[in-house]
Amino acid sequence: MPGESAYTRANYGFEDIALKGTPVAACASCHGKDGGGGGVFPNLTLQDETYLRDTLYAFAAGTRRSAYMQIMASQLSPQQINALAKYYASQPRRRADANPPAPTALGEAVALRGESAKGIGACASCHGATARTGKAYPRLEGQSAWYIANQMRLFAGDGRGSTARGDNPMTAIARGLTPAQIDAVAAWYAAQPPVPVQARPAVQVRQAAR
Repeated sequence: MPGESAYTRANYGFEDIALKGTPVAACASCHGKDGGGGGVFPNLTLQDETYLRDTLYAFAAGTRRSAYMQIMASQLSPQQINALAKYYASQPRRRADANPPAPTALGEAVALRGESAKGIGACASCHGATARTGKAYPRLEGQSAWYIANQMRLFAGDGRGSTARGDNPMTAIARGLTPAQIDAVAAWYAAQPPVPVQARPAVQVRQAAR
């Protein structure tokens, strides 16, 4: 029935593209052909294959919340999801923003040392700039500043959902940071050069006091 199409088909004919096996063409309308994104759209080239795959499955299941992405991801087959994750993880890494905001001392402090007064650890202990970053967490070096800050605000408002299994600590972390700290750490990460997953530089990260 015509009235049902709004609930089963995404805008721009994505369903047809997905069924034909070429969903990259639809993804490119927001993320760019190479997945570099920018502005409101995340840079997909920064993440490894596992994270990208798990994120698409989370969108499809609704545990990672986005009305648009849920429609998109839920129309993909497991084979298409796996192929997309492999494709974007294989693309050359670059900054999402050609001219990112200038990094500040405040942003560096939050990223590398956290907020000890509130028991918040260094962002880098999970999200890059350290060899300890795991596949469960997204890499942030070179991501769009606007995108990072917006995701933090979604976490603070409990409106983002999660890709990882189990409890997500980001809600409490985002609520513990001031708007100025969120903007500063987003700008700091946006200005960092992306590095290959296999060559993450080790930096000294001071954990927050307990």
